[in-house]
Amino acid sequence: MNALPANANGSARHAGNVVAFPARSAVGAKATDRSNQTGNQYSVTQHSPPHNGQNHHNLTQTDLNRHGPVRREQFHQAPRRQSLLTLSVDHAVDGVGHFTRLMSVSSTLSIADLVEAILCVYEWPDLPDSWLFRTTRRGRSASYAPGALGPTEQLLGVRSSGTPVAEALGRGGVAQLRVGEFSFLLQVTDVVAGEALAEREMSEDPVLLTAEFLPAVDGNGVPLSDATLLHPKGIPASVNVSEINIALAGADTVKEVLSFVQPELRELLQEGELFEFVPLLQALDLERPANVSEHAAELLADAPVEEDALGRVAAWARIIALSTLVDPVEVDRVSESFMEATCPGEGLVASDIKDLSRQTGRLLALAGADGWQARAGEPTPLVPRCSMVERLEMYRFLLQR
Repeated sequence: MNALPANANGSARHAGNVVAFPARSAVGAKATDRSNQTGNQYSVTQHSPPHNGQNHHNLTQTDLNRHGPVRREQFHQAPRRQSLLTLSVDHAVDGVGHFTRLMSVSSTLSIADLVEAILCVYEWPDLPDSWLFRTTRRGRSASYAPGALGPTEQLLGVRSSGTPVAEALGRGGVAQLRVGEFSFLLQVTDVVAGEALAEREMSEDPVLLTAEFLPAVDGNGVPLSDATLLHPKGIPASVNVSEINIALAGADTVKEVLSFVQPELRELLQEGELFEFVPLLQALDLERPANVSEHAAELLADAPVEEDALGRVAAWARIIALSTLVDPVEVDRVSESFMEATCPGEGLVASDIKDLSRQTGRLLALAGADGWQARAGEPTPLVPRCSMVERLEMYRFLLQR
């Protein structure tokens, strides 16, 4: 499952680790139907949502097999417009501390798959057979549970876990997930309506944006240094966001997506462990030949054109940042995060990156794929910036092998 460009404020995703737009899943069709294993199949008619718009705990192959890719329940679904929800998922344990995960999820994801994704981003050691998901939205409460619902559950108004997120949560909505003796509190911090994302394909794959931990304190107000060792489930204080997103998507998906990426860029992504860009690259559908004009293809055929290694990395940072189609400030931030991961210690800011990749930047401007800030006495290319669709095709042309 896999970056809407949104942070806690709904802007481009970054916070140490950049996470890009969600992508069309290559593994969803292969996922096993967990509901079938309980002898229960759901049939859910979906309605369009309202237009409201360090201690890294490394994941092993066992973790991937246990949690990812997060399985899609095989419900009979009517076509619907996706929205992207940014969720803050908090988990507090007395004497341990306060954990939080910021996630981006599709409104078409089922409640069952959302619960599995939450447990995955928390590196929960097992996938429970029973849980309760309670929501409140506009003053109306509802409960959801897995498996076949008996007469008692139906009498109490418990709903199918196959219900799409759009019908349970919206802007400002809150929810509680109860797993045994533990609970998670969810709040919808932002919603990007489907119309705002109509130009790119999306998938139901959730994305982990950030993960934070605030330890509990002792009687003297001093933070507990070994707080996470006290968590009954062994939940780590620090997680590797990239590895979590690989688990959400599935390792095979990551390998397949990268196989279509330009070799030089692929090497940078692998060496810098920038797997959080995989959702963006998957959404760009790089296996499909780019539809660009002959003029654009001629201009961009050899890009990046910088000859020094740092300049070429800077050019790739700009190209992949521009392909997120976010505002210029967020493009700068994405490029800075890319450079920090691939060239640690250089301390390069957006202006440095633009200067280092100025030759490629000029070609992008001449093709209409980016704007241009001319220096004193330097001619300005009289080429208007192309439409979003045209620019997206040019970025696809640059990024694919």
